[in-house]
Amino acid sequence: EIIGSTDHRSGLFWLQKPALSGDKLLAMLGKCTFEKSEYRAPKSSFTAERHAWLTRLTNVRLIDDRRTRGLNETEWRAALTLPYESPEEFKYKHLRAALEKLGVPKSFRFIGLAYPSERQKFEEKAKNPEDERLVKLPAWHELKSILKKAGLESEWQQISTAAIEGNAKTLDDIAWILSVYKEDDEVVRELRKLNLPNAEKMIDALLDVRFDKFHALSLKALRNILPHMERGLRYDEACIKADYHHSQLFKLGEGDKKYLPSLYKGRDDKNRMIFNEDIGDIPRNPVVLRALNQARKVLNALVHAYGSPAAVHIEMARELSKPFDERRDIKKDQDEYRARNEKDKSSFASEYGIVGTPRGGDFEKWKLYREQTGKCAYSLAPIDINRLLEEGYVEIDHALPYSRS
Repeated sequence: EIIGSTDHRSGLFWLQKPALSGDKLLAMLGKCTFEKSEYRAPKSSFTAERHAWLTRLTNVRLIDDRRTRGLNETEWRAALTLPYESPEEFKYKHLRAALEKLGVPKSFRFIGLAYPSERQKFEEKAKNPEDERLVKLPAWHELKSILKKAGLESEWQQISTAAIEGNAKTLDDIAWILSVYKEDDEVVRELRKLNLPNAEKMIDALLDVRFDKFHALSLKALRNILPHMERGLRYDEACIKADYHHSQLFKLGEGDKKYLPSLYKGRDDKNRMIFNEDIGDIPRNPVVLRALNQARKVLNALVHAYGSPAAVHIEMARELSKPFDERRDIKKDQDEYRARNEKDKSSFASEYGIVGTPRGGDFEKWKLYREQTGKCAYSLAPIDINRLLEEGYVEIDHALPYSRS
């Protein structure tokens, strides 16, 4: 009963706890920063990805002839739909092409990009900084690809057009189901509750898709904020228009001493610290919490002595304190790693006939297989590449460092 048969898939010894799904996952899912009774939105929802795109678009700044400006209304409207029509990675150069069609002079540059010097151009060492990604909408493009390959292009057109025109409920509901429910029978049950076009064929196609990340805000809060951002307001301005304050720490103009709140709100009956959920989405890593708590004490001491600051500037000491050349080399390495990783993902997906974005665990197995020259790191036994993704054949060992073992 314990060891089961020899196929390593039966018996109590091989039994694995099922993945969190449905109500069990919801019990672990945090609540919205603003709407305290609402669960956080899936990052894969149209509304959450729209929020990410509007945030990036609002922050775009052009400089030409020493004048800096944001996009005007005509440019804004022209840019708004571009990432949905373009390849998965919408880059600055794609936005440039659209702006030049509207008559913006070619001499303009984007603020924030590291344009090459004349010397770098002369030495032919310069890369086009506008090849950098401006925004990525992975869920939109994955769903689009999956449904088109299933012959559901007109159905995709129907629900995607509705979302872009302001009715994103169907796409948001699909993302919620594919993020919260993990078992096929649960996904089928929940998707059948939606009014999907060509429902059974669409459900069958969507069974190959799963999402797992969540936003800090709920769909309800995002839907209250987005209409104001659609008109070009910044996130903080849109929050105020929606009767939220984006920091949730104090109301504007109240008092001259505004302290950062404690990370904890007391202890439970077992004397364990209770985290203060009202302060928003903060990583629960002990090292991060200690650093934040010490920074909070320092800032509050300064506020106590001198009153609230007009502004706070944060310097990322490990990177921004480095000279420009060194920072440029770091960015170059990061860009090369990202490009290599994307190329590897494409090769992996092609080799195994995977549609859409490969699962992280499967891709990691494939990378480790190549790094370990096709052998188990412990026994040195050869690994069969044809069985690499077979469930239970090989597992990734997350070894503890010596200091913790």
